[in-house]
Amino acid sequence: MRRLLLGFVLALVLPANALAGGQVTAFYYPWYGTTAVDGSYQHWSQDGHAPPNDIASSYYPALGIYSSSDRLVIAAQMTEIRNAGINAIAVSWWGRGSPEDRRMPAIVAAARANGIQVAAHLEPYPDRTVSSIVSDVAYLEASYGIKTFYV
Repeated sequence: MRRLLLGFVLALVLPANALAGGQVTAFYYPWYGTTAVDGSYQHWSQDGHAPPNDIASSYYPALGIYSSSDRLVIAAQMTEIRNAGINAIAVSWWGRGSPEDRRMPAIVAAARANGIQVAAHLEPYPDRTVSSIVSDVAYLEASYGIKTFYV
């Protein structure tokens, strides 16, 4: 009876993917910037919105608007992702030199520190071609060890 009760308690506290043994991947969008960290409101101000009180989102973040460049924010998000039982993220990436590209080193480091695998979602950035995608895959694999890609 004790083993049955212990099994039931463990089932309630372990993340679902740990029980199922499967891979759970979430898309991760490091698009956001603030004036304090990035010099402007990136993404929060789309479509005529005026941050910090009026943002381009249906939901206001519980901790307020943030910068996707802030290493403390990234670390906290990776901890939340891990605690939710997610073991891989697909990072939205808009090409070399983009804000998402500049944020990738901190994202990869924080993800790996939390045991989270990193994939890249190659977004339809301007002038993207089959040739540029091949080059991007080689770059992301060599730079960050990323081996899974979404195009």
